[in-house]
Amino acid sequence: MAGSIDVPPVMVIDASVMLCFLLPDERNEEIQSIIRQHVDGTLALIAPPIFPYEVINGLALAARRGRINAETFHSLAGQFITLAIGIRDPVLSDVGALAVTLGITAYDASYVALARELKIPLLTLDDRLKKLP
Repeated sequence: MAGSIDVPPVMVIDASVMLCFLLPDERNEEIQSIIRQHVDGTLALIAPPIFPYEVINGLALAARRGRINAETFHSLAGQFITLAIGIRDPVLSDVGALAVTLGITAYDASYVALARELKIPLLTLDDRLKKLP
């Protein structure tokens, strides 16, 4: 009989959580711990395809607003890429239906749809998304 393979728990992560991890003026210990778990392989993080674009856009906005300089932008973008967050497409019709019924953007609905489809938690700092049923 073959031994069992331990599979780490999986969570959907949104850009608000990743930006909190990356941006020096937003960091908090709980988010740092979650990302360390992902790096250590004890927690798998996944996101919809919009995720890397939202994260890079958030970093670019921080640079344009003077929160970080260009060198820091490139460093943080590189750090983000090395985290290798898994990307998975949610069911597009579910994204649309959630956007309409919940009154949220299709971007936000893509995270919610993925979490619901896989029946796993959504890591978000967005209060609206945290309160969804």
